[in-house]
Amino acid sequence: MSQQLVDGRFHIGQVIDRGNMGEVHRAEDLHAPEGTPERAVAVKTILRHRTGTQIDTGGDTKAVQRFSREVRIMRRLRHPNLTRLVAGGIDEQAGGLPYLAMELLDGETLRDLIGEEAQLPVAWAAAIGAQIAAGLAAAHAAGVVHRDLKPANVMLTQGGTVKVLDFDMGSIADDPDQTQLTSTGVSVGTARYMAPEQCLAKQVTQAADLYALGCVLYEMLVGVPPFTSESAYELADRHVNQQPAPVCAIRREVPVELARLVERLLAKDPADRPADAVTVREALLPLAVPDAGASLLPHWGALHPTVPVREAAPAPASAPTAAADDDAEEPTAAQGPSAGAGMDVFGAHRALIKDYRSFTEGGTIIRDDRIAGFVEKDLDGKSQWPDPWLSLNPFFLVDGETYTSTLTPPPGHGPRHPA
Repeated sequence: MSQQLVDGRFHIGQVIDRGNMGEVHRAEDLHAPEGTPERAVAVKTILRHRTGTQIDTGGDTKAVQRFSREVRIMRRLRHPNLTRLVAGGIDEQAGGLPYLAMELLDGETLRDLIGEEAQLPVAWAAAIGAQIAAGLAAAHAAGVVHRDLKPANVMLTQGGTVKVLDFDMGSIADDPDQTQLTSTGVSVGTARYMAPEQCLAKQVTQAADLYALGCVLYEMLVGVPPFTSESAYELADRHVNQQPAPVCAIRREVPVELARLVERLLAKDPADRPADAVTVREALLPLAVPDAGASLLPHWGALHPTVPVREAAPAPASAPTAAADDDAEEPTAAQGPSAGAGMDVFGAHRALIKDYRSFTEGGTIIRDDRIAGFVEKDLDGKSQWPDPWLSLNPFFLVDGETYTSTLTPPPGHGPRHPA
């Protein structure tokens, strides 16, 4: 694009992706410290060139309004399974160019994974589905419906975290301009993954996203979407009137509970689908732990989606073992517990902070950028959760006097044994 600097902050580089309406560039955030990961970002703008010819976006006010709506949507969304917004707005110096700056993701799309591996291991499908559901739950809590969930809009990143991408087709529940930006009677979405109510251009709610998630789960398990056709009209008719082949009839090793969940997600009537995305996530989590003999897809090991799911899930309790010597003396209170029986309070502390942050970012809608910045800084500082030696042992004896963790010991004296 001819504009090399967006909003005086983002230095534009090569094109990463391009669609009918927009293009995404690798960019450099000049406000971020040099040498930090935050320096590299992805910047999405309205498509400025097609086949070498510059496009006049000034005359297409609806395209600008739709892009501006995506910026508003992204400002509402804060969750580990959604792309993190860096900045967004209108670059007046570029002729009113709307832009969206997001974290630069290192990974591959689910479309690429399915294209190479076809039927995914059950644990992978469940883990990917659970993370997609977590992202959708956060979006729905913010009043946003995606409306175009599909494998191309899902990315597996390094470490296994799954991200739901591209809310450019999304809708906002309380947006007064919503009806002005979508023509009456026009379906929005991708035909292979559209809910029956979308195909019929009826009111679309979060249940439509759950239907699309059912289509994605079906494709991960079976290797093809529930319905296929070269005709968009035929696809719409099948979504509305036909039932897909049962998952278990095509792939017998799929657990019955997973096959039933997919069947419920693909219900024609939105009222017959699961209550919400949280319910879907909770149903998928128990299935996201791979069996010992399950294929780990070695070429995709760095993107293993069950890793973050396993880290978030509590570890199963180990069975008690018989004592090696019945006459062995049990440790007394003075002796303390054996080294192997101790609790990893620092590991528990890290997990607690991670869970608290995920809960705060996923369950809180912050529309003021200043407040959002304050909350993020507060979470980064871990002010709610001090170090374990303070949290678990707040009373200390210094020179015969008792001090609590909220008081500063005299100079030259550190915390000692509890009083």
